[in-house]
Amino acid sequence: MISALVANAAALLPCDSMALFRVDADRARLVLAEGTTQGQPIADLSIALDDPRSACARVVREAIDVLVEGELAGQDLPRGAGGAATS
Repeated sequence: MISALVANAAALLPCDSMALFRVDADRARLVLAEGTTQGQPIADLSIALDDPRSACARVVREAIDVLVEGELAGQDLPRGAGGAATS
């Protein structure tokens, strides 16, 4: 079911990568449930929820939406209006 969700979302949204994470039982890490990049599966991945450079962790910590595009991908994210990162 998760694979179908990621595949359908990727088909609707123009993107190079799509990932779906779940919060672990200790609420300390995001664990990759399913993901692809350039059409290939993403290997096992987990991210600490307190990672200050992770947009994914920030989304969970701050309950916000973040869009990462172009030059900002993989970099510290600036804060825009309402605390959401912008590009």
